[in-house]
Amino acid sequence: MAISIQTEETVVIRKGKAEASATCPQCGGAAPMITPEQAAVSLSLPIRAIYRAIEAGCLHYQETSQGLVTVCLSSLRKAPLLLSGKTSPQIKQ
Repeated sequence: MAISIQTEETVVIRKGKAEASATCPQCGGAAPMITPEQAAVSLSLPIRAIYRAIEAGCLHYQETSQGLVTVCLSSLRKAPLLLSGKTSPQIKQ
């Protein structure tokens, strides 16, 4: 007799006033942008893994005039599993 357990994870990202949808340079359209820190928390990864994914071209990003890096939530949803080697959680706005 085999017992199987199926789990589902939903991550809710609450945006502050300073964060908003922006035009993702790679997607070419309006997309919610989040900080690398929020991306790391949503995927349960170290922040360095997010920056490596940005550097490898796996995640869309933009840098604001203040030097703040933001990650395209659409690309994060589609990010290759190579980020962690585990299944991707469902990320909802």
